Amino acid sequence: MAGKVDNLVGLKENVILGHLIPAGTGFRTFQDSDVQYNLEAMKLQAESQSPEQIDDPWKIFGGDGGAPADTGAVIGGDDFSNAMATQEVAPMAGAIHDAGLDALLGGFTTPEPMPATGDDLTRIEGIGPAIAKHLNDAGIFTYAELAGTDPARIRSILDNIGGYGAHDTTTWPDQSQMAARGEWEQLKEWQTRLDGGRVNPADAPTAPAAPVEVDDLTRIEGIGPAIAGHLNAAGIMSYSQLASAGPARIREILDAVGGYGAHDSTTWCDQAQLAAVGAWTQLQDWQDRLTGGRPSESAPAPVAAADDLTKIEGIGPKIAEHLATAGITTFAQLTQASAAELKDFLAAGGFDSHDPTTWADQAQLAAVGEWDKLRQWQDQLNGGRVVASDDLTKIEGIGPQVAGLLNSVGLMTFQQLAQTTPDQIKEVLDHAGGIMATMNPSTWPDQAQLAAAGEWDKLKEWQDVLNGGE
Repeated sequence: MAGKVDNLVGLKENVILGHLIPAGTGFRTFQDSDVQYNLEAMKLQAESQSPEQIDDPWKIFGGDGGAPADTGAVIGGDDFSNAMATQEVAPMAGAIHDAGLDALLGGFTTPEPMPATGDDLTRIEGIGPAIAKHLNDAGIFTYAELAGTDPARIRSILDNIGGYGAHDTTTWPDQSQMAARGEWEQLKEWQTRLDGGRVNPADAPTAPAAPVEVDDLTRIEGIGPAIAGHLNAAGIMSYSQLASAGPARIREILDAVGGYGAHDSTTWCDQAQLAAVGAWTQLQDWQDRLTGGRPSESAPAPVAAADDLTKIEGIGPKIAEHLATAGITTFAQLTQASAAELKDFLAAGGFDSHDPTTWADQAQLAAVGEWDKLRQWQDQLNGGRVVASDDLTKIEGIGPQVAGLLNSVGLMTFQQLAQTTPDQIKEVLDHAGGIMATMNPSTWPDQAQLAAAGEWDKLKEWQDVLNGGE
């Protein structure tokens, strides 16, 4: 955060990323050295000692152990050139099997190569080799790491590279959650319902969020331990997921298992909706009038307890009221609505300027109580929209620290800066204090306007006559 640089000489990248590392030395002498085998010494050693007796690897090459001896393995380099010159050696690389070392060592076999670090991210629908490499470059190597990465963060990675605007990253973390748990059959089933990684609202089930909260589904009348197990196996682990699945999806799961044709799952989703929001008294009252989970005229489905949809960035009280007219009053219900459906519905109510792209994903986090994760994501949004940041340091007068300050108050792009008055920017600088309070941002919005329009030559011409942005 202070802008300092430490080259971390000798520290492996794996340590920085939190990965396991292959054991080895970081000393430059050994890094620049070539390891070679003394075949004659090894043959003599193999004839005199069986593999089972060897408890020190260096003894394979001769010597008393703990270090290479002159009659065994030779480490080349300036420090060992004299010793190397006196021995008959064969390079290690490419010579192991050619020299017949397996026979020389009396049955020793060449160890298997270490597996490559990371998972095959291309098994996630929507991710090809190029995108997988970009994710690796951003420090995402495994299914677990991808499952824990917010879709907005993935979107930001792709936007910074450019050329992947058509890719929908919404399902990637959820697919990765299944892959990380080894649920390949379930993942494959879901992927058959996806379109290039995109959710088809008419076909695709709601994927489990990551991490998954496991609820006691047997508290839903009509669900016993066996059915709860089948629902868990299909990725339905929590009340919120059950509420979002829909009766048709549940019926499909039961029919696939077989033997549950007599079970009526009509009320399960509504019961789960009450359980998800903790409305246990209301749920108990309703269950008292059900028969094995079946509805009756005396026990109509209760109205689900409404959630505060204004906790979703981009939704205010008026839009929440408008959504209620379509029966969307809970986070779980909002997760089932596609962005296209929401956009059409908003336009019909005069809210066509609002972008609902992230609402369902925000609602998914809210439905499972992931408030900290939701808040962190919302800090990166602008009115509910995903914002790809621009390099504000291209504006004369703005350095990295000022750019970070502007980002922290939501000014991420040239267009946003262009639409902000100098007085508003000055207020932010004054609040930061120090040298920032002495800065004059009078030209910053106009410079940003040129940058937003791509008029770089005109901007450079103007900046040539400015002095520190003034």
